[in-house]
Amino acid sequence: MTVNRKIATICLILATWANPFGFDVAFATILNWTGDYWTTTLIFYCLSALFFGLFFYLSNVNPLNYFTGEIKKTLLMVKSFFNITL
Repeated sequence: MTVNRKIATICLILATWANPFGFDVAFATILNWTGDYWTTTLIFYCLSALFFGLFFYLSNVNPLNYFTGEIKKTLLMVKSFFNITL
């Protein structure tokens, strides 16, 4: 595993952690510091976006191609599950 891949994995872990649904202590601390719920939420979403962006950059993955491929795979699974022919 290359150094960039290791750093990208760490960024992905931090990005999922920074998503504001599971880390009450950090969120409460920033909330007390800012005094505003929406500002705190914005801070954590920006942190999450930053780390997701770093992950995609360091792992040389184009997010549009990745998500397009995942959507196509999901649609194929749904079609095959329901036996839909188009």
